[in-house]
Amino acid sequence: MQPVKFLKFLRQFVVLVERNLQLIWNDKLLLASLTLQSPFMVLVVKLTADPNCFTSNLVNIGSRTALFVLAAMATFMGTLNSYRHDEHALPVTGACVLDALFTYMQQRALAQNINFSLHITGNIVKMTEDIISGEDLSHLLADLLENAMIAIGDNEVRSLSVCLCHDEDTSTLEISDSGNAFDVQLFEDFGQTRHTTHKDSGGSGIGLMDIWEIKKQYRASLHIIEYTPGTSIFTKKIALFFDQKNHYLIQSYRRNEIEQVHMRNDMFVLQSD
Repeated sequence: MQPVKFLKFLRQFVVLVERNLQLIWNDKLLLASLTLQSPFMVLVVKLTADPNCFTSNLVNIGSRTALFVLAAMATFMGTLNSYRHDEHALPVTGACVLDALFTYMQQRALAQNINFSLHITGNIVKMTEDIISGEDLSHLLADLLENAMIAIGDNEVRSLSVCLCHDEDTSTLEISDSGNAFDVQLFEDFGQTRHTTHKDSGGSGIGLMDIWEIKKQYRASLHIIEYTPGTSIFTKKIALFFDQKNHYLIQSYRRNEIEQVHMRNDMFVLQSD
């Protein structure tokens, strides 16, 4: 494993473990439950998991996939606690790494009193085979959802929505949240220099750079839509269209403000309704 990839893996691994422990510690009932049930984890994996799926995650472990092995473990253990969250059942993509990630993020959202919704359209397994690898898609989703949850912070409106679509005409990923608006300079810096959305909490901007690298690798079009205050429960939406066009489009009610710092040639700014 190359040094840069190893350091990225180590950073992501530490963050995941730290936040998993914080999530468990904040829920004393879950802590007690896991303590009692941990000896049966191996048995639960064998009885509830897809053996091929679980094995493939272990065999193909890498700088990103390793993160989701732990998330997959949390998913399998979650089957023992499913009676607690039946009303929050999520649709299934059929891609085990993605399903584990969504379950993990839902648990975090519940712990933070965030209304988390997931919408799946089409064959997502086919999407990971033909359009973007499951590993890269998981990494992309993890970065976007992490940023969205941090942006929501202590806001009164606490909503986060994921839409994943794959059909004959399009493959798209959309993340909508009710968090704080982006700093205007971020639009100009996105993918060029590190610009964190959560500097106060120790953010480094690596997540945004990773998002841009995946966008560039797959020549996906990035659309960022900012909603006029009072017109939606969400403040913004980040959408990636895997269309091989490699566009970068901003649609915002703050167009004039953004244009004041707009210098890059690959960014288009439109006025939102």
